[in-house]
Amino acid sequence: MMILALYEDNDDNNDIELDSHGSVIRHLLSQVKIGMDLTKVVLPTFILERRSLLEMYADYFAHPDMFIK
Repeated sequence: MMILALYEDNDDNNDIELDSHGSVIRHLLSQVKIGMDLTKVVLPTFILERRSLLEMYADYFAHPDMFIK
């Protein structure tokens, strides 16, 4: 069963968000060295997940009747 989001996904906004976070990405890349253990690099959440945890919870709670059945 797949629960669909209640909003429209706009790819243009994603490009703008990535441009605004460019300095953070450049800072992360400047800290990476050859032979470095990449498991120690901490990534900001906007890189790993573009939606917040609250938005993901809201998608599930928007359809409580599916969970009751």
